[in-house]
Amino acid sequence: MAWIDLHTHQIRLESNVRAILHLNPFAQAEGSQTFSVGLHPWYLKESNLKKELDWLESVIHHPSVLAVGECGLDKRCQVSWDLQMLAFESQWVMAQSVKKPLIIHCVKAQQEILQLLRGYKGTFVFHGFNRTLSMAEAIIDHGGCISVNAYFLTLPQGHEVAMKVNRQHLFLETDDRQESIQQAYLCLAEIWQESLEVVEAQMEQNAKRWGFNF
Repeated sequence: MAWIDLHTHQIRLESNVRAILHLNPFAQAEGSQTFSVGLHPWYLKESNLKKELDWLESVIHHPSVLAVGECGLDKRCQVSWDLQMLAFESQWVMAQSVKKPLIIHCVKAQQEILQLLRGYKGTFVFHGFNRTLSMAEAIIDHGGCISVNAYFLTLPQGHEVAMKVNRQHLFLETDDRQESIQQAYLCLAEIWQESLEVVEAQMEQNAKRWGFNF
């Protein structure tokens, strides 16, 4: 059974890891790697938005593209809020239309995103989750999932989230960090006081449940 890295910005060559690599606009989805495609809110420019959305529309159906994102809203970045909203809405509409999961970047905008996705028909995952148990539960109550990395799991807050959150709504990732996905699996196994095989089986079940079709 391969270990699943739900979201990474680094090419992973380990034979026992299935990773979803984020593609930047105009990159090619080729080879045996699986990808997510999306427009990150940090890098949006009004002058490029149409071209980038056209690119997204052209690659979103590729069989190696498993998800749309990361995309979302970020109140700490300098990109205008209206532009972020327009890009995010365009992407979640695409994701819903092609029935592929949505990988969300969220900084201090959880309520806005959950409001936008009220009634959303499809999978959405808040990646890089590093907040409180109550916030995780709010996302899950709205039908979403969270994805966490190994570092977060070493923190008291991460330990509480991993212990108490619904396991069926939890994923593991490396994002842009250097640690391997194995470290996240080991951390979660220790928190749950379960074997690695139990964690592997849960992540495999979650991927199938939420439509990540490796």
